[in-house]
Amino acid sequence: MENRIEKFIETLKNRHSDYTLSNKRILKNEEFIDFIEKCLYYHPSAFNVQSTRVVLLLNKHVAKIWSHVINQLPKDFPKLLLDELAACKNGYATMLFYDDEQVTKQASEQYHMSLANFESWAIQSMAMLQINMWNGLTYLGYGVNIQHFNKELDEFARNEFKIPKTWKLLAQMNVGSISGSTKPRTHLPTSKLLFIHK
Repeated sequence: MENRIEKFIETLKNRHSDYTLSNKRILKNEEFIDFIEKCLYYHPSAFNVQSTRVVLLLNKHVAKIWSHVINQLPKDFPKLLLDELAACKNGYATMLFYDDEQVTKQASEQYHMSLANFESWAIQSMAMLQINMWNGLTYLGYGVNIQHFNKELDEFARNEFKIPKTWKLLAQMNVGSISGSTKPRTHLPTSKLLFIHK
């Protein structure tokens, strides 16, 4: 059991935001798509509402959307962040994460509960999907980062990929093989984060 725990923790240790992405393949396209489908199929949601939607972009579409984002940014946008976005163009895949607000609203009405609750639970469900994908992709050897350029991407993606009007864009996940080093993370001691009562 101890060895299994160590292997899992090692994946958590290796997971971090990576901005040195390339489009070198680790899995075949079909294998990568199958992995994403399984993560999406098995991820949890409150009341099994399943309102998360994912648009998976490969090949030319990756560079196209990030070129669009960069062109929307103000001239005084921080160079460090701009360089990170430019690196996203070199990745293998980008996933756009949406919540289908119609489904979320219908669940609120069906269960006679606050819409705000279901909107919060939808975000939590999406976050669980993202961390499952991120840990899995890390285990497979990919680098990953998540962005939130919703304002800059929403209309463009809606027109480019025929996104339904009821879908709300919440995040973008970039995936690629790792082509450089990453700065180590700093961590607060768990004594400031975890409180145990026995």
